[in-house]
Amino acid sequence: MSPSGLPIDLLDYKDRLRFSNEGNQVFCKIRNKYVAFTPEEMVRQLLIFTLLDCEYSEGLMAVEAPLKVNRLDRRADVILYDMLLKPWLLAECKSPDVKLSQNVLDQALRYNLKVDASFILITNGPELMCFDCTDNEPVLMNQLPRFKKLNK
Repeated sequence: MSPSGLPIDLLDYKDRLRFSNEGNQVFCKIRNKYVAFTPEEMVRQLLIFTLLDCEYSEGLMAVEAPLKVNRLDRRADVILYDMLLKPWLLAECKSPDVKLSQNVLDQALRYNLKVDASFILITNGPELMCFDCTDNEPVLMNQLPRFKKLNK
């Protein structure tokens, strides 16, 4: 994985794409179904593939997890859980044409008030930023955190 972003070569995943009169779709391994292949979904799927390639556990991953934020229904793009099923990493995905900004980070931080994950990741595909949130202020990291298989 490039430290600056996700691999953008979808040809590696072409077996997960289908094209029909109903529109283009991609198979989401985590949700176990085909979903609309939007630009944001492309980024979400590339993130999932990247996390799985980095040996993050598929069984500890939730996609489009429902949340209530200020009485509004929202969805977290990806949540990774630790071995004790505590949220460990919250990821917010944006379309490649959306620049990563303070607003994107703020959205993820609002979601994390409900989730309470140790790490926040924001990405638009070409850009990826990961923050350590174990203290009050998020700290930008230069790589993805290493997942510990066993918690102590």
